[in-house]
Amino acid sequence: MIKAQQINHYYGKEQVLYDINLEIQKGEFIALVGTSGSGKSTLLSILSTLLKPTSGTLTFDNLPYQKIKNINTFRKEYVGFVFQFHYLIEYLSVKDNITLATENQENKYLDELLKYLKIEELSNKLPNQISGGERQRAAIARALINKPKVIFADEPTGNLDSQNSQNVFALLQEVANQGTTVIVATHDTELAKMTDRICEITDGKL
Repeated sequence: MIKAQQINHYYGKEQVLYDINLEIQKGEFIALVGTSGSGKSTLLSILSTLLKPTSGTLTFDNLPYQKIKNINTFRKEYVGFVFQFHYLIEYLSVKDNITLATENQENKYLDELLKYLKIEELSNKLPNQISGGERQRAAIARALINKPKVIFADEPTGNLDSQNSQNVFALLQEVANQGTTVIVATHDTELAKMTDRICEITDGKL
């Protein structure tokens, strides 16, 4: 599904990724694990097309990255993002935050998604009226609303307590079980054990 070959990346003169080779299959739940500065977030950004690698090749379902005609359309249809900070808009309801990226504001999938994530009773509340764990569930719903093929999550539990962190990983596990590929960058090796495969990055090397 996603194939990265000989990926190298520099920030200025500093090399942060070295000859990364990684192949990810449909429906896999993968953890990119490493300490701060190891290169895991950079690799996640490259795999998700948010960052262009200095060198190497990247393909999605046999489509080379260089041949993607409209990257914004590709991202909207192919990928969903979950970050450490939920980035919900404070003056919009949970429902409006989730549907903001959709063309159809009355998305029929929304009700199903809210129920699936156990936040259907929160749909009309504002972000500051719900808990941190609930806000992150809303962020996951926003990532899923366009039914992407891949979810990229960068330290999605960084601001959550241990129980909510486990809940979020369990939820991502369920998403993968439904056929969506999930790639998560985390420094938490215990949570990473909940994934199908752990890819450890040390000093920019996989």
